[in-house]
Amino acid sequence: MINLLPPDTKKQFRAARMNVVLLRYNMTLLFASLFLVGAIGVAYTFLMNSASIAEKTIAENATKESSYAKVKQSADLFRSTLADAKTTLDSRTNYSRALISIANAMPEESALSTLELDKESFDKPIKLQFFVKDESGARLLLRKLEDSPVISGVTRGNVDIQSTQQARFPFAIDVTLTISKEAAR
Repeated sequence: MINLLPPDTKKQFRAARMNVVLLRYNMTLLFASLFLVGAIGVAYTFLMNSASIAEKTIAENATKESSYAKVKQSADLFRSTLADAKTTLDSRTNYSRALISIANAMPEESALSTLELDKESFDKPIKLQFFVKDESGARLLLRKLEDSPVISGVTRGNVDIQSTQQARFPFAIDVTLTISKEAAR
């Protein structure tokens, strides 16, 4: 094909085609820019909406938290009371268990005169007076007291024969011993 158009017209056609291509590129660039601006706008709106919801939730939770402050204060007071009760219960002395431990260490044919226990009585030597029927009962008493896991440091004191007021247990024996704290736990 022979092109019989003058060179100026050819240049004009080439320039027109180039202008069309450039116009297409510009339109594509414009649409891409508009799309990006739109996407950024949608994302911005979404983020602002999320921030608004989050701030509203924070405000609601702050309101709820202030309404639960009294409950929290009560719970903290209850925790401290429980801690105090635990400390008290851990340090308490169960005297009935101590008495049972001492009674278990005594033979059947023996009696204890008096026993005064307090917190300071444990793990320190105390002097007790026992009554038994005879000297073999006194030896049995000493042996059983020495064998007891909660009694230690058993030493025999005076052995006296009592008058008729203690007819069932005529022998009185003084014993010094130490009762461990474990007897009261």
